[in-house]
Amino acid sequence: MAKILFVVANVGFQDEEFSIPFELLSSQGHFCDVASGNGGKCRGVFFKTIEKSLKFEDVQVSDYAIVVFVGGGGAYEEYFQNASYLD
Repeated sequence: MAKILFVVANVGFQDEEFSIPFELLSSQGHFCDVASGNGGKCRGVFFKTIEKSLKFEDVQVSDYAIVVFVGGGGAYEEYFQNASYLD
């Protein structure tokens, strides 16, 4: 099974863009991690809570077969204003 990384904003990720594929892929046996800019707890636009995420700068992206960047209001500020996401 694939190792998949979901990248979310710490505040303001799009709940459905995260929840639906994360739950589907996890239920199919894929190993899924979540990373965010600061790591730790994350809150979605509609208040979905992710209790624990990895800090993005500590993640080795090349360890993953797939990297999913989840959208939402917080995505612009977090992804596009931080060069580490673009490397």
